Amino acid sequence: MVVVRGSPNALAWYPLGRKVPVSGQVCLPANARYVTFQRTDGGTVTFGGGGCNKVIAEPPQSEGRAGAGNGP
Repeated sequence: MVVVRGSPNALAWYPLGRKVPVSGQVCLPANARYVTFQRTDGGTVTFGGGGCNKVIAEPPQSEGRAGAGNGP
């Protein structure tokens, strides 16, 4: 999986472009809102802060997230 977008505090832990094995753990502190990965099968998965492998719904576009296709 490759990081494609996330909240600024999550991107400090998992920067854009970072690769993580599909079987690996994604752990974020409680203050890291979300990080979204592009899966090798073409889908995406979003993890939230406050633990490991905590899958959440991706926040809406209006959240001003950083990442591919979202400007500088």
